[in-house]
Amino acid sequence: MHLHLVGADHEENLGVGLIAACAEAAGHRVEVLAFNRPEQAEELALEIASAEPDVVGLSMQFQHRGHEFLSLARRLRALGFEGHLTCGGQYATAAHVEVLQGGHGVD
Repeated sequence: MHLHLVGADHEENLGVGLIAACAEAAGHRVEVLAFNRPEQAEELALEIASAEPDVVGLSMQFQHRGHEFLSLARRLRALGFEGHLTCGGQYATAAHVEVLQGGHGVD
């Protein structure tokens, strides 16, 4: 399986790193992509969509950036990404109804 994990990485994103390490240990191919600034969204969406991973994971740690990650999710779907799109982190957990039912394309 091919996974792309996306999260803020101003220092080190331990949650994404742990998921990546476990997935790699299980034999999966993992790409970790930093999403530190809103201006990166289109470039990330194009890169991910063209790679056609099986799973995209969005690490939504911060409430103030939630809309940026959900916009990225919608853009991925608009570009034709059909794989599994999942979200984790504090914001995704606390706002799970909005994340799952807000029309963002999140599985």
